Amino acid sequence: MKTKQIALLVAVTTMVLFTAGCEGLTLPGAFGDPPEKWTDSYETESSEEAVIPEKENPSETTEVTETSETAEDTWGYELSGAELADLTEVFNTQEYYGFLLKPFSSPEDIDWDKVLESGAGISKEASEAEVAKYREVTRDMDYSSMATVITISEKDLAEYLQDHAKVKLDRRTLKLNWRYFEDTKAFYHVHWSYQEEDAHYTCVSGKHHGDTYTLEFRKDDSSEAGDDANRILTVVENGGHYVMQSNEFLWGNNCDPDHSFVKVEPVPGDGVLDLMIYPPTGDSNSCEMYLVKDGKSIDYSRLYCSTGDNGEYLTEISEIAFFDFNADGFKDICITGFSGTGTELVYLDESIDKNYTYESRFDLEDWFYANMGSGYTVRTIKEALLGDNTDEVYADYKEAYAQLIKLAQMNENSNYSYDLIDCDGDDIPELMIDGTGYQVSLYSFENGHVHTLMHQWGYGAGGNSGYSYAPGKNVFYNHNQDYAGAIHYESYMTPEEGTEITTAYYKKAYFFNDADGDGYPSDDELENSDFDEYRVDYYCCFDRNMSEDKIRDTIAEYESYAFVEMIGRMSCEEVMKKLGK
Repeated sequence: MKTKQIALLVAVTTMVLFTAGCEGLTLPGAFGDPPEKWTDSYETESSEEAVIPEKENPSETTEVTETSETAEDTWGYELSGAELADLTEVFNTQEYYGFLLKPFSSPEDIDWDKVLESGAGISKEASEAEVAKYREVTRDMDYSSMATVITISEKDLAEYLQDHAKVKLDRRTLKLNWRYFEDTKAFYHVHWSYQEEDAHYTCVSGKHHGDTYTLEFRKDDSSEAGDDANRILTVVENGGHYVMQSNEFLWGNNCDPDHSFVKVEPVPGDGVLDLMIYPPTGDSNSCEMYLVKDGKSIDYSRLYCSTGDNGEYLTEISEIAFFDFNADGFKDICITGFSGTGTELVYLDESIDKNYTYESRFDLEDWFYANMGSGYTVRTIKEALLGDNTDEVYADYKEAYAQLIKLAQMNENSNYSYDLIDCDGDDIPELMIDGTGYQVSLYSFENGHVHTLMHQWGYGAGGNSGYSYAPGKNVFYNHNQDYAGAIHYESYMTPEEGTEITTAYYKKAYFFNDADGDGYPSDDELENSDFDEYRVDYYCCFDRNMSEDKIRDTIAEYESYAFVEMIGRMSCEEVMKKLGK
């Protein structure tokens, strides 16, 4: 929910950002009437929690009259140093720490997986029996000494959500990647030690009006830019707890004012994003780039550019442009500039899907470095990549595929082969680009643009034997192995709208006697196994409640298909002739 306080705060924040550019933001602390009190849905048992500091009595330090508008009426009271120190301590406890880590615009927007990642002070380590059941239900033994199964009771989680966000626990709608067991009425999750946050946040300023607080936190020992920028947390004190309202990251802090807040709509119809650039700071030797949507980072990159056998980071930006050079209808990123050594560089990121997935095109960067050397401009780069097709429009699949082949051939060190295959049974073939023995890409043509089904998927190393497709069935197959053949995976993949194909089902076969049941082959287990197939587990990747019988039946149907190996069978000249180009 958004209160009048937040609306006014956003308005003031916007005004300050507009007038102050990208400098650090000092908020005047705008407030209206505090929201009404809420009624809890759960009774709260006493437990060890962070202690809410008592706020100082403004009447003891501020002269208030009934006949004039006071600073408190308009802006709220500045918090004292002692109060800021107390709030720093409170929000670095497990109970509150997770709310500082990700931005959110309302309680309904909170990333609960992040908040609860380390347990939020209400989790406990699962018992051996619970861990055994968790492994049995998830059919996944791939844990290590770095992983711990933690659990939170349904009652404790419900109370936590109510106390800290006034959100009711509804397992059908709550976005939480934890497993729920009905018999124990508890949630379970695998916690990895490397996920633990160890940063410390300091409350550097704040104001309060009634029970409403607006607090600015700084991430200590950081660049104070991008994801590490200061953040404005708005909370309401209620019933001995702080109730979250919003957490706004100050993306304008320490940005490059000449190349930030660049408005762009990479995915048509999905809203406008801000591109933010941050110059090198401290030990960093690179500019950093963020794409920010609705106050949240959706893509991040350090601007590394390839220069043939080596590469350098951009430290100074000249130009930034968005245009579609890979024919998929989504805008790609082009940046020119200089490295710290004065080398002129070009940075190219191509879009892969509607979810703002970008991949570096080092091969194209190499081409420009080798063939143009210097004098890069967005105009000359666009001309080299698109030729006369500056409108980025393709009349049919033949033109779009020819553009992809042109880009592939700009990689002067490649040995690509090609094929036009029928994966889905329609009248338009799919284009396969095979970097023989190393990687394969696959594209379809839909609604006037390319749809990337596979982007440079590696094979030929690490036990991955490659990929196959079932003609006309839209099903893809991969066989892979791990631990020198002790574990085999057989995966069946299907397309997704606007994204790459994803694994729908897979089998995991154990060719060793997993005596300790940990899912990993120890030296003793390998020594005492004859590499026969000991056990096979079956998985569905999109429905955790699907029965094993149904998974087996679906995989059996897929196994009956006649799969064809995905390898290039035509040269560039042959495929272009086939396309009439």
